[in-house]
Amino acid sequence: MTTNCGNILNLEEAWAIVNNGPHTIELEEGWAIIYKAILQLRSRLEEGDLKCQVTAEEYSILYTIVCNMCSQNYPRYAEKLYDRYKDSIKEYIDSMVLPALREQIDDQSMLRELVKRLNIHKAMLHWMNAFFEYLGRYFIETCSLPALREVESCTSET
Repeated sequence: MTTNCGNILNLEEAWAIVNNGPHTIELEEGWAIIYKAILQLRSRLEEGDLKCQVTAEEYSILYTIVCNMCSQNYPRYAEKLYDRYKDSIKEYIDSMVLPALREQIDDQSMLRELVKRLNIHKAMLHWMNAFFEYLGRYFIETCSLPALREVESCTSET
């Protein structure tokens, strides 16, 4: 059974950016909305709600912000969003996953924690891929960069 997470976005703030007519979305302005949503989603998943669903409205807003930031006349932020996508995954692995695994004192607890972390990671990446789908369709192929799914598996050097 899937559940709605509740809002992961401040919808009023996010709609203000999306519906503000043809204007440039600055990197920090757009990333602030996207990253808040990532952190909220991550928090809900960490609480154990692995079937958490983002609303269609929230998905639409986040996808639109990414799309607009990548396709606006100037500046286009596709490369910077791609880098921040990678960085946010690495930050999650380094700050949450690896410390949780290192805390385990025996093989059984390590295995249980690894399975838990893998399930959270898969759920998180499902939504992050959806939010950043525009990058995968246009920017990554054009620049011959590793696909989002490839980036996910090699973000931590530890």
